[in-house]
Amino acid sequence: MNIEPMLFCLLLGCLITLLTIPLLLLPGLRASILADASRLANGRSLAVVVQSQASKLGGVSLVIAFITVSLMICFLYPAAWQDGGRTGLTILLTGLVIFGIGLWDDFRFISYRRRLILQTLVAAIVCFRGVQIEVISPPLTEVGMHLGQWGGVVTLSWLVLLIILFQRINLVNGLAGCLGLASMGLLAYGAAASGTAFSGLCAIGMAGALIGFLVYNLPPAKIQLGSSGAGLLGFLVGNFSITHPHHDQQSAMLAVLVIVGLGASFATWRSAMKLLPTMPLAPKASHRRISRVTSPSPRARR
Repeated sequence: MNIEPMLFCLLLGCLITLLTIPLLLLPGLRASILADASRLANGRSLAVVVQSQASKLGGVSLVIAFITVSLMICFLYPAAWQDGGRTGLTILLTGLVIFGIGLWDDFRFISYRRRLILQTLVAAIVCFRGVQIEVISPPLTEVGMHLGQWGGVVTLSWLVLLIILFQRINLVNGLAGCLGLASMGLLAYGAAASGTAFSGLCAIGMAGALIGFLVYNLPPAKIQLGSSGAGLLGFLVGNFSITHPHHDQQSAMLAVLVIVGLGASFATWRSAMKLLPTMPLAPKASHRRISRVTSPSPRARR
């Protein structure tokens, strides 16, 4: 793959997030969020609700970057779109649905079971459209095992697992964006080396979008991914790892699983540490001074 389209997608994704996030932080948009949050307060502090809702719009900038990069690939690099046009269209449409489910959860809380069912249905549509893991092989071996009908089950589990892990990682501020950037960069490099043009260009475009997003997300964070952005990020990482050729697919999936698994373990550990009761600190050792016995003053005697 030529370096020019990859550089173009990288700069385009970064530019979109750098321009859209300041618009999402405008006071006028916050006022509209205030009107929505007033119906969600339910006895809680309205200021806390507004801050929590207003800071979860980072996924909007990511989905705008994803749509724009996909359309630019379609118009400017038609050869790349023809190689993976059907796959790319499937990932684009189902990714928007995953984003919508997460956005619904950010503003109108969805139970975990209902959200999981909806995400599983979307992943099943992806499998039905032909995005599947067909061959699996142990690491460091060239022996592959054809999954056959079980390929859809493995693909479905892989996509749902990554969505859940990224939403879990999002509990730690800035961690989901950093691990998403590492995963997208790894997938873009592997796709460029193997020649899968569409997934490689989309991955490098999303890596650029995450670079621009992290400018506002790293502490002190002004905006967060929310359930919508984290779910979209996990869904895209899962799909781009599957679209690798069979020879490189297992290595890409293993590397992504290690990166995301370590991040999820760290996020779980941080959450567990916050739930533990705080232990009282031991008193510092201090030197005792010998008190001198003084005779009472004449006023005390009276």
